[in-house]
Amino acid sequence: MMKNKLCCGIALSLVLISCSSKSKFELVEPPKEIVCNIEQDLKGDLESLILVPPERVTLKITKDTSINGSGGYNVTADIKLKFIKSENIEAGQGYNSYGPFMRLELFDKSGKKLDLSTFWMRSSMDSKELAGLIKNGDSEEIIRFEGSWITLYEPSNESNPSLEESKKFIEDLTKIAKIEIHSEIKEEKFDEGSSTERSSSGSSDCEEGMQAYEDYVEDYISFMEEFEQNPSNPDMISRQMEMTQKLSKHVSGLAECTDVDVIKKIAAINTRIYSLN
Repeated sequence: MMKNKLCCGIALSLVLISCSSKSKFELVEPPKEIVCNIEQDLKGDLESLILVPPERVTLKITKDTSINGSGGYNVTADIKLKFIKSENIEAGQGYNSYGPFMRLELFDKSGKKLDLSTFWMRSSMDSKELAGLIKNGDSEEIIRFEGSWITLYEPSNESNPSLEESKKFIEDLTKIAKIEIHSEIKEEKFDEGSSTERSSSGSSDCEEGMQAYEDYVEDYISFMEEFEQNPSNPDMISRQMEMTQKLSKHVSGLAECTDVDVIKKIAAINTRIYSLN
C-alpha cells in the first residue's frame, strides 16, 4: 500500500485506485534524486521573516506499485530555512485552519514554470507548527516538502497507459532546474450570519467537497463489488469507466485543501478504496 503523506501544507495525496488484479500495471523507474538550485528569496507573505540559505536542494523520488493495479511516485525535499525575525502570527487548524503556509514552485533551466498537472509540493508542517517557529525566530530548521503523483488505471482499457503516463511525468520532473518557496498567511474569517462560528478561507468548500467525495465513494465501492462479479459485461465496463472518471474529478477538486482534519478524513476514505483488492 502506498503510504499517503497527508499533512497540512502538502499535499493532499491523490487516491490510488485499484480496480482489477488481472490487469497489467507498470511504471517507469525514476531517478533516485534530482539536484537543483533554489531561489534565495522566499516569496510571499513570509519573505521578511525567513531566509533561504544558498544550498543546492535534492528531490528524492520513490516508486510505489504495492497497490495492486495502480501506483505512483512520492517526492520529498528537505530544505534548510533560517528564521530571522520573531513575529506573532495567529494560526488555527481543523475546521478553522488559517495562518502561514508554504509550497514549492518548480522551474526548468530556461526559467519557465513547470505545470505538472495534479502534482504539487507543500510543507509537511501545519500552520500552527510553522507559526511557532516564526514566533521563536533566530533558528535554522530543516523543513520537509512533499508531493505525490499517481496514475488512475482503468483495467477495461486493453492498452497500458500507465507506462506512458509515468514516463511523461518523470520526463517533466527531470526538467526541474530551480525551485522557489512561496508563502502565504491565510486570514481567519467568520461565516456570514454567525459571530461565533469561524471558518478559514476555503475550508467550508473543502468540507463540502470531502462530504461529496465520501458519498460518491460509497456508490463507487458498491458498484465495484458488482463489477468484480461480472467484469466482462460491456455495460458494466462502460459504467466502470464513467465512475472512475467521476472519482478522479472528486479527487482533483480536493487538491487545494490544506485543512489538517479534512485531509485526515480524506485519507481514511482513501483506505476504503485501497481495500477493494
